[in-house]
Amino acid sequence: MQRRNDSEAPASGADGEETQPGEERSAEQRVMAVTAIDYRGRVLTVVSRSDAARRDAQAAGPASFTTIILSGPLGQLTWTAETWRESLRNHETAVSKLIRSMTAELGV
Repeated sequence: MQRRNDSEAPASGADGEETQPGEERSAEQRVMAVTAIDYRGRVLTVVSRSDAARRDAQAAGPASFTTIILSGPLGQLTWTAETWRESLRNHETAVSKLIRSMTAELGV
């Protein structure tokens, strides 16, 4: 029995529809993880997403991923990764940095 390469398998979007390789995905389909923290009336957010849809279709190499902190004192800090696993580790790092920053501000 022939196995299909996972990188060629259709991906399911947020709405359950499948997308084919090379097909443009919506922003919702590229987001992998979101952490939002309500802190002193502000929402501090960490977002990790795949940048594969934005890359040039002819580019060689692994897909890239970006993690970014939105708003707050660490706003716009970014991390990049080449793998999904590495991206989730970056997400964890970003959330940890944000929490350390908040506790330092509180003097905890």
